Amino acid sequence: MTIHRNIKLIGWLNFCNDFRIYSAIAVLYFTQVTGSFALGLGVFSIGKIASAIFEVPTGVLSDFVGRRMTVVLGQASSVLAIICYAIGGSFTFLAIGAILEGLSSAFFSGNNSALLYDSLKEEGQEEHYSEHEGKTSSMFQVALGISALIGSFTLGFESFQFLFWLSVIPQVVGFILAFRLIEPKRHYEVIQTNVFSHLKEALKKFKENAKLRTLSFAQIFGYGIGESMHEFSPAFFATLWP
Repeated sequence: MTIHRNIKLIGWLNFCNDFRIYSAIAVLYFTQVTGSFALGLGVFSIGKIASAIFEVPTGVLSDFVGRRMTVVLGQASSVLAIICYAIGGSFTFLAIGAILEGLSSAFFSGNNSALLYDSLKEEGQEEHYSEHEGKTSSMFQVALGISALIGSFTLGFESFQFLFWLSVIPQVVGFILAFRLIEPKRHYEVIQTNVFSHLKEALKKFKENAKLRTLSFAQIFGYGIGESMHEFSPAFFATLWP
């Protein structure tokens, strides 16, 4: 019962989480609100930085409060994030939304995969993890594709802001679905530890290991530049192509 319900729900949660009708016009809306392309892209930057900052604390929290509750907290953060975006009005609201979105991303990072693995392990089917991870993760792309089509048609009749309010609905559905998850048995021992000591040790290793620094900076710059180009492309199409 646990395994089948959780696998199905994780797939639909992934779908709801990435069903963001505003995705294709986010930078245009942020720029419209802030009056600056730099500040518009800055909203995305705040979200990514927040996600990195919250990554370790939320990972530790997941071990203590459980996988199910961590998903609930992540979905709640996602709902609040898009509501802040939809309210808009100023850079402050957009920045708060970005921080909440970063928090949501950190809650889901690692936790949802662990939830899937623990659910499979409870039924002795952990060897099928890759298969189910692939199937549930594919729902992200399905959601993005469908939401992009809906967004493109809706934008012909409604404002940018309306697309954000419309995007709140699937997040609320995801929040409701999160409560239907079943907490799997814990297959590990929670070790009482200090988050800050782990962070200190990680920074020490980063300082001492030249190869680790090189790989990290390569990935940081590669992802950062690539993601900026991706998020900024709608502005390019909207301003230069006409």
